[in-house]
Amino acid sequence: MYHFLLFVHVLTAFCMAATIVIYSAFALGAPATDRTTFIAERLWDVGGLGTLVFGVWLSIYVDGIEIWNAWVIIALVLWFVAFGLQRQAYVAMNASGSPTGTTLLTPDRAGLSRFNALRALVFVLLLADMIFKPWA
Repeated sequence: MYHFLLFVHVLTAFCMAATIVIYSAFALGAPATDRTTFIAERLWDVGGLGTLVFGVWLSIYVDGIEIWNAWVIIALVLWFVAFGLQRQAYVAMNASGSPTGTTLLTPDRAGLSRFNALRALVFVLLLADMIFKPWA
């Protein structure tokens, strides 16, 4: 059971990372369409829900890990910060909406770059927290 929970936890974290990569491409000038934005958002939703659910499940299932361990609390705080930054990146992504008759979006590239970079930094901090487990 442990290996399954860990596999799904890491797999859903890759979904979150995929969204960061897609939004980075948008920030660097790749054409942003409704479809690619929709896919990125669904990857973030699945990744976020999966990492939270399976991460908490792992902390309950594994002996020696408790939900109140400092590194688990840090991970939860970083998870919530990443989701707040995702919301801001999404708003910047859809700053002007779709032009009439097309599905091409014209995002606020400065805002998108800023919030996506911050989100990527928080995600890297989250990964470092998972790997090094400070105060464990």
